[in-house]
Amino acid sequence: MSKTYFNISDKLRLYEFDGMLDQYGDAAAAYSLRKLRNGYTGDAIRVRRSSDNTERDMGFYDNELDTVALLNWVNEEYTFIEEPFDGAYTWNVALGSASVNGGVLDFPDGVNTVVFTSIGNTLKTQQVRVTFTILNYQSGSIKFQNYNNGADGTNRTADGTYTEILTISESGNNNFGFGGTLHGQIDDFKIEQLTADGHVHTWYDQSANANHAVQGTATAQPKIVDAGAVVEDNGKPAIIYDDVDDFFPINSLFTNADGEHSVYSVINQNNLAGTILGIVSSGGYYFRYTSTTPSSLLWYLPNTTNAAMSLTGPTGQGLISLNIGGGTAYAYVNNTLNNSISSTGPLNNHPNGIGRYASANYFGGYMQEIVAYEVNTISSRNDINTNINTYYDIY
Repeated sequence: MSKTYFNISDKLRLYEFDGMLDQYGDAAAAYSLRKLRNGYTGDAIRVRRSSDNTERDMGFYDNELDTVALLNWVNEEYTFIEEPFDGAYTWNVALGSASVNGGVLDFPDGVNTVVFTSIGNTLKTQQVRVTFTILNYQSGSIKFQNYNNGADGTNRTADGTYTEILTISESGNNNFGFGGTLHGQIDDFKIEQLTADGHVHTWYDQSANANHAVQGTATAQPKIVDAGAVVEDNGKPAIIYDDVDDFFPINSLFTNADGEHSVYSVINQNNLAGTILGIVSSGGYYFRYTSTTPSSLLWYLPNTTNAAMSLTGPTGQGLISLNIGGGTAYAYVNNTLNNSISSTGPLNNHPNGIGRYASANYFGGYMQEIVAYEVNTISSRNDINTNINTYYDIY
């Protein structure tokens, strides 16, 4: 009879784990690439890989994002192969003359020719290895081509087996083939995926409210894997936004009318006016990092009457926390009070997006954690910031 053995130290870590939300609970929403509470049984993120646009949920290992499983899946090998040319794929001649003949791709006359096969929507990735063999060379030259999106290889002018390492476009069709003036034959054509991107479709809310951040538009999804490697900031996994159109819609984050709330964020911003939290379709609430000049970095946050205060922004990774309540808004940069402002009146507009404000102001840079409370947590602010900093080692 087979037996299952458990690693006792792993089991102890599971039961002894005491996350930030176990200590400072009742969050309105909590997005992170680490596990934030012991009782959370969901995943960290849902990822779309660029090679074939399939999606998969990615969970935690030892209470951190399971980056091994993430990379293994995103970079899972995809191979297109014609050994020999046996009619399994349709080859289209766009110019000149060529045909599949006797198990090879035959170029009979050495005139300018383009021939390709339409497998493009199956393979959308970053780097590929292309291998092919030229047989019975008579004259001319031939090179591998990504017919729609460039990434052409080197002209070849003799019998031999050739290898190209090329970057393939993720967008549009990718129809692969050959172009040139070859009088000869091509055999044993193979494309192997080497690296791919992983885009975040869903950033799961680890609070009890299931306010998941979901971006269904592929072009607006930020990355967690870039060209085959996990995106990191200061040694920890990070989601990177492109400063163009990446953001996550969420349900309105706060519902109370008095405006009392708190936000804790771990970010590293590299653009001038990107937003951490904001109203995605109009003006109103925003929590953003901006700059009037490249050397003058400021934070702008509204109080409950939509006034704003500026903060001296951190260089690189920063822990920015906001506490609003009791008639005052306090803003901390790396656990040091940076500014405050009188805050009275109702909060009429509530943030419903991560990484965008109004019609633009898209975030650019890294995000690792955003935790929001619908109460003023200033009495626990030092402890919460200390918990975050202990993990991320920011200041």
